[in-house]
Amino acid sequence: TGGVVNVRSRRPSGRTDGNMRVFLGSYNRYGAALAAETPIVDDVIAGRIAIVYEHQGAYFKDINFPGKRAGGAAKTWTIRPSLRFTPDDNLDITLIGEFFDYKGDGEINYDLGFGKLTSTTAYRQLSLANRNVDADATAAPIFSFVYLTFDQHQFSEELRLAGTALDDKLSFVTGLYYFDQNWKATEGRLLQTSPVGAQSRRGGRSDQDNSQFAVFGQLTYQLLPDFSLIVGGRYTHEKKSM
Repeated sequence: TGGVVNVRSRRPSGRTDGNMRVFLGSYNRYGAALAAETPIVDDVIAGRIAIVYEHQGAYFKDINFPGKRAGGAAKTWTIRPSLRFTPDDNLDITLIGEFFDYKGDGEINYDLGFGKLTSTTAYRQLSLANRNVDADATAAPIFSFVYLTFDQHQFSEELRLAGTALDDKLSFVTGLYYFDQNWKATEGRLLQTSPVGAQSRRGGRSDQDNSQFAVFGQLTYQLLPDFSLIVGGRYTHEKKSM
């Protein structure tokens, strides 16, 4: 049967712990990943940090540029700090940041007795800029990008209530979801327009705003130890403008 694969970042556990991984590969690829965590205030505040560095050497040469410029090389740093705040048995707040370009997440859990109320907030920002991109991947200068830029911002919020009732025979989840995104892209194209090598330079720009709102819910009732009845639904309203 189909289902959902839920990938979650590891939260601070309150223990003092750490690990390190080193990796090597072909074309001068190497890097390391380090993670460490520790309690800051016993049983109240815990912290964790993960750092990843990766180096990739060039693995092809572009013959369209003087000196046969090497391509594919990259260096990447990713740093992810996190804090977990548990002032009592009912309240659990986790803050996660990621610095690649920029990403921030926050999760708040509160136990209401009959169910757990969860608020998940996230923000992401990404910017890219490239110049002299050989788009046709041939020795002839048929089609290339003089420049490419991309800038994206997005925000999301989910408020979810999950719990059980009727001696745990009935489980439920319901919630609201909001998403807002804006991105802008620009490009300059160089096109060969005739067999003798005449070229035309063109530019373009695109903008898009995307917003979504959703409400969802699901009920699961256990009729027999190995048989349950599940009823659920989701309504989503999405608006895009360009």
